[in-house]
Amino acid sequence: MKVNAATVTHLFGAEAKAVLRLEKDAGRSFYQHRGNEYAIIVSDDGQKVLYSEPTPTPRISRVSVVYLKAGIAISDDNTPRNVAFVYSVPIKMLCGSSRKFYMYNVSFATRSAKEIPSESADVLSVGYYGITGRHPLKRFVEHYRDAARGAGHLLHKTWHHLMHSGCQVEAHVRLAGYADTLDDIYSAEETAVETSISPKGLNVVPGGHAGIKFLHNLRLLDRAVGVSPDKRDDALRALEVDKRVTHYRSGHFRTLPTGKETWIRPCWVNPSPEFEKVAA
Repeated sequence: MKVNAATVTHLFGAEAKAVLRLEKDAGRSFYQHRGNEYAIIVSDDGQKVLYSEPTPTPRISRVSVVYLKAGIAISDDNTPRNVAFVYSVPIKMLCGSSRKFYMYNVSFATRSAKEIPSESADVLSVGYYGITGRHPLKRFVEHYRDAARGAGHLLHKTWHHLMHSGCQVEAHVRLAGYADTLDDIYSAEETAVETSISPKGLNVVPGGHAGIKFLHNLRLLDRAVGVSPDKRDDALRALEVDKRVTHYRSGHFRTLPTGKETWIRPCWVNPSPEFEKVAA
């Protein structure tokens, strides 16, 4: 099975030609390196270097585009600057047609002189799962902007701290699933978030249908079915707004007097009896 050029163009945009060239140069081995990835490096000046030799990565064959502060080539008004990140797509996802919904994972790798305890690093490497009906990189840009402002939920506030902590942070956005129906993508997310629910990762509430029911029971959603990903994200933001009632206090990094970065676990504050029933 060959890659679908239309899907490659949709998912990779300005880098699509480089991905298609990489497939042509690599030949049959492009599809045979299970458990490895091919990388396309985009430098600060926008030049692309193709790496047809696979480099180790867990589980599944992927094509990665590594941006070295080159920004995201979608449109002028959706381009963050001075942010290094890796965008990764499974090869098998490139062989079919584009889908209506995508599930993605945002995680972080840090290279810093500061010591980060293994427990804190584990939280960052697990990261956050989300879904979108728009282009995955457009959604990533929105997450980046919220993080830069220090707005939003646990993912954004953690990323915001890392941006200002002196740590060298590289964000990884990895496509992890896709579907043509909202019901199917929520089911996939519900399973994925079992591995990233706080304190293991950066998801605040259960994923998919379970998370929607949870938010509905907290009266943050007016219904429990047919909720769009954007509406669900608005409800997640509301979790930390009203400090007088039951709300979620984000986990965060704290810089100790020794200069060491340590992870402070998140928790629920002022849980009411009604909330205890919902959470149970």
